[in-house]
Formats: sequence, C-alpha cells, structure tokens
Amino acid sequence: MDKGKLYALFIDLSQAFDSIVHTLLWNRLVEEGLSKQLIDLIKDIYNKAKTQIRGKQGLTGFVKILKGVLQGETLSPTLFTIYIDKIVKILKNSKVKGINMHGANIKILLYADDMVLVATSKDDLQNMINILVTYFDENNLKVNLDKTKAIIFSKNGRHKKTDILKWKNMPIENVQSYTYLGIPFQSTGIFNKAKDHFMTKARVAQTNLFELLWKARIKDIRKAVMLFDSLVGSILT
Repeated sequence: MDKGKLYALFIDLSQAFDSIVHTLLWNRLVEEGLSKQLIDLIKDIYNKAKTQIRGKQGLTGFVKILKGVLQGETLSPTLFTIYIDKIVKILKNSKVKGINMHGANIKILLYADDMVLVATSKDDLQNMINILVTYFDENNLKVNLDKTKAIIFSKNGRHKKTDILKWKNMPIENVQSYTYLGIPFQSTGIFNKAKDHFMTKARVAQTNLFELLWKARIKDIRKAVMLFDSLVGSILT
C-alpha cells in the first residue's frame, strides 16, 4: 500500500450502449441463468427491431439494428448491466487488491456505464486496468481516453511524476478534481468544491421557487414547504 494514498480511475466509455454485440449479450443471458424461453423472446424483439436514419436527403428506408441495445426500451438498462457485470466477477476473483471497507474488498464501482476502479497502490490499479483492457477488447467496449481520468487522493492532493497509469501504452491524465455522478471529487479528499457546487444549485432553485410561489399566488405554507423540500431540499440531501 502507498502510505496515505487512494488511487482511483474514472472511466468514460465511448458509446457504451451502442457497442453491445448481440451474440455476446445472448451468451451473457445464458450464463446468468435466464430461461431459454425468455432469451428467445428478447432475441425476437431484437431480430424484429428496425430504425430509420435522417440525412440531408430525408429519412432512409428501414434498416436492421445489428448492434447495441434499443434506445428508449425499458429493458435496455438491465440488458446493459448484465452485459457489463461480468467484469465485477472477474475483478473479484483476481488477486489484485482494492480498498477495504468494513471487511469488504472493493475494487470497482458501477452505475450504468459510469465506472470507477479503486486501489491503495499504483501497481494494483494498473493491474486492474490491464484486466479491464482485455475484457473490453473481448466485448467490443471502448474507452474515451480524453475523458478518462485518474485521481490520487492524499492529504496534500499531490502526486509524483512517476504516478502515471496507462491504458495499453497510452498515459492516463492525473487530475486534481473530477465530477462523478454529479458530485465533484477533489484529490485532497475534502468536499469544499462539492459543497460550493450544491449550495450554488440550491440558491438557484430557491430563487426559481420564490418566483414560482409569487407567480402562482401560492399562500398555503404547507404547499410552499412541500415545494421547497422537493425543489431545494432534494439538492442538499
């Protein structure tokens, strides 16, 4: 473990939902134990799926969708999660170390296509990256390196010149802050930037609320409080 440091890689996937290979997805559904009847039903939906493309000459004829999950379809987020979830199992079964939280060895955080790798040493994080590279290559997933960033959390928020992580042979930029799921993270581990960010959003929401109350002539205090909790309080909690 590198004393007092926590290494994190925030990964930006390039066109993640459009990159799903259907044959690989069907295999993942089988591995997860879904019934043949259900898998055949999903296959049938995708085999019949068509789309049109709007260009300078107007709409094209209907074309078959050969890759990716269907946009706007309620099952798509679940199918994507199943497709990508295998990397969690691969990392869990690997010998690389993540961070210990209440006895659990955490190596990866996932929310849809928002992904973070975490470790307490540069070598462990680099080994995780190498595992991910292989997995992505095998599953037609691509990383946007321009938006993929590393943060080395420490008390002073600094990193050494030798603290360079690589995706294949390409260096990954170390940054002082990164916004993940709408929350700004700083390399010092202090959330001043996040606090200022949400306070600013709350003030804007409060101003808009007062304008709404005035225009709508809302005088019922209970309704006003409910609106405040919904529009302003939700930002701060």
